[in-house]
Formats: sequence, structure tokens, C-alpha cells
Amino acid sequence: MTAVIDSANDTSSATAVAARWEYVPSGPSVSASIAPRFAGPGEKGLGVPSPSSVAAAALRRGRHALVPSGRHAGMNASERAALAEQYADADNLNARVRLHEEHDTADRDWWQWVFDRVDLPDGARVLELGCGPGYLWRDVADRLPADASLLLTDFSRGMVTEARGTLAAAGIGNGGADGVEADFATAAAESLPVADDSVDVVVANHMLYHVDRDAALPEIRRVLRPGGRLYATTNGEDNLAELRGMITAVSDFVPPSATKFSLESGSEQLAAHFAGVERYERDSALRVPEVEPLVAYAGSLSAIEREELAAFTDRAAERLEASDGPLRIEKSMGLFVARAP
Repeated sequence: MTAVIDSANDTSSATAVAARWEYVPSGPSVSASIAPRFAGPGEKGLGVPSPSSVAAAALRRGRHALVPSGRHAGMNASERAALAEQYADADNLNARVRLHEEHDTADRDWWQWVFDRVDLPDGARVLELGCGPGYLWRDVADRLPADASLLLTDFSRGMVTEARGTLAAAGIGNGGADGVEADFATAAAESLPVADDSVDVVVANHMLYHVDRDAALPEIRRVLRPGGRLYATTNGEDNLAELRGMITAVSDFVPPSATKFSLESGSEQLAAHFAGVERYERDSALRVPEVEPLVAYAGSLSAIEREELAAFTDRAAERLEASDGPLRIEKSMGLFVARAP
């Protein structure tokens, strides 16, 4: 996965961004809008250091140089294509986010609940994997420590673009939010474009079940400083079981689940790479009073056909009528905190 890096701060050149994160770019892949801001000679007139020159410089610094591979490891071609389609932009995700935001029973907002358990010192260097539209940082903008540096990454360039807009609207970067820097890169979790022992915190929200963890977890460990922390949210294996059952009753499509990295299976996987793994579970459910949010959720799943969605709508209406009030759907979501030794 080639990486593109940019800054939310208009006064900061891409050269400065690269220096901040000891970023290892792959010259020909850097977008034309960003490349001219790199200083110095480079490949194909882009003004970007070649991978070989970056690798040599990294070796002189005693660092591990990475040039992202271009593969979403651990998936076959069909799965990679489906994931790319599903997350090309934020539209599908937003339909699911709205269901949770508008119908969750918990007293505490999800992102606030997560951030309550995150320890960010002043000046923290934070790398987010699978940042999506950047909603975490939007919702906790007033809680960010002074002079923190954020690098938001996603395998989807569309999502990175969405995140850049979200943070700009929240006043993060561009001299706002107590001097917080916000940078962005298109990158895969299995091949991170930052140096060894260079970040204090890695955030991975509801995404580790999408990637090859045999590659991604060692990468996360590599970039974390000793004592740094990984904060990884995920679902339990019974999350939204009733809603998932309503979908599979009318379609051969099985909605994606967190089974590969769930609240039940995540601790063991993390313990192989990190110390002091902690698990936090959030007690909540959905109370949905009408059909439309459920239909929007099901429709956001790319593989659902129109006829299947119509059948789902009928089934959801029947379930709501039988519930004699808002339909309650149990949730299972939580957070892992893992410390780098």
C-alpha cells in the first residue's frame, strides 16, 4: 500500500510533515498535489526522495526503513475489492454510525467513553490506523492535550480526505486546538510509514478484524515507544445479533463480524506482542422505534440486493410491531488497552 502524506496545517510543508514522522515515502506514488511541496531532487521530477535513498538514510540513522507494499495482506482479491468498495468514502459507514448515535441506550457517548480510558500526555505523538472520517478527534477536540501530534491513516484515500475535512471543521490543525498538529497518510496497517519507537499512542478503532494481524500487530509494536499504548476498539461476537439475524434471514450475505479480532479473541492475540493487556466492555443496546434506521443500516452493506432489502424492510416492520414499542437490539462493544514492553 503506497502512502500519501499531507498536513492539515497550511503553513507546514510536506517536507516538515515527513520530518516530523520520519516518514518513508515511495516517490512515484505521491499525489501531484502534495509532491511539489517536497524539497530536493526526486524520482520522475516529483521532488520526492527515492525509496533507495530513503532506505540508505534510514540505515545511517539506525532505523528500519519501510516502503509500503501495495497489498492488503491476509485477504483474497475479492475481499480486498469488497472492502475498498465499502469504504471508498464515508457514506456507508455514516448510515451505521447514525443508527448507533441516535438510538444507543448508554448514558455516555461512545467516543467520550473510549477517550475516558485513553492517556494522552502533553506533546503526545499519536498514530491512528483505519481513521475513517476522523470522528473520534472531532468529538474529543476540546479534550486533546496541548501540542499533541496526530497522524491519521487509512487504506482508503477517500476516507483520508474525509478525515482531513472533519478535523479542519473541528478546528484541529491550522493553528487551532492548543497547537495540535494533524497530518494524514494513505497507508496499510501492515506496513506503517513511520519510524521505529517513534509514537506514544496507536489508536485502532474497529479495524483490526479487517487486516492481517500477523503483520499489523508487530508493526504497531515496532512503531510504539517502550511503554507506549495501543488502544483498539472492537465488537463482541454477539454484537447486534438480532439485527444480523434479520439480514441473514432474507439474504445469503453474512454481515461482517469481528470474530477475527473480537472482545472474546483479542486478548490472546495482543498478549503475544504486548504487555499488560486490559479489556473494557461498554454496557449498551439500541432502542429503535421505527423501520427506517434499520433499513438504512442494512442498505449500507454493499452486497444486499434490492429485492433482499425489500424483504428485510418487511421483516423489520413485523419485528417492530411484535415488540409493542421500540425494538431493543443488544450491543457488545469495548476497548483493549495494550502496553508496549
